[in-house]
Amino acid sequence: MRNLLFTQLLIIVAVAIYFTIANPSAVIAVIYGGGIAVVNNLLLACRVKRIQKRNQLNPQQDVMSLYLGAVERFVFTLGAMMIAMGGLSLSPIPLLITFSLTQFAYILTPALHNKVTVNGE
Repeated sequence: MRNLLFTQLLIIVAVAIYFTIANPSAVIAVIYGGGIAVVNNLLLACRVKRIQKRNQLNPQQDVMSLYLGAVERFVFTLGAMMIAMGGLSLSPIPLLITFSLTQFAYILTPALHNKVTVNGE
């Protein structure tokens, strides 16, 4: 979880630096878009921790909880993007680029933080 959060924050900083040079007015949209992805990550982590803290093993209830968490994150993401683009009039392209790249951290994190061995070396 910490590695994923660290990777997401690195991506947000890198994209913010790029947009600071290319289009300084878009930096707020960059931070907002990355923030949406980070909050998604934190919501998932809270849901998983809640499942782990329960002493009972109930796979059906655990899966249902994860599904409800997915719905929760989806609704949060849509609402946050509607507020960003509609209410705050933030630029959609930098917001969506940063959100997408920050979500890409789920794929990128294992490659960055784990040593990949070849033939057991």
